[in-house]
Amino acid sequence: MSGSRHAWINAVRLQKENQVYSAEERRFDHEQKQKARQEGKVWEDLRHLVDRVLDKGAGAKIEIEHGDPFTLHTVHES
Repeated sequence: MSGSRHAWINAVRLQKENQVYSAEERRFDHEQKQKARQEGKVWEDLRHLVDRVLDKGAGAKIEIEHGDPFTLHTVHES
């Protein structure tokens, strides 16, 4: 194989490697952004739940319905 052909094949190989790395980086960035959005939603839901519990009053007993932790019921003891 001549030197110029060898150099050309190396250049093509490097170009393809760079394309693969770029695609992997884009996929990683997308996954990180998606994970950050999901984590943000969890924090927002938690803040919302805490605010609802605090708004119910300190003296009220709060029960959390099974299956949905964001559905609260205030139980008034007689």
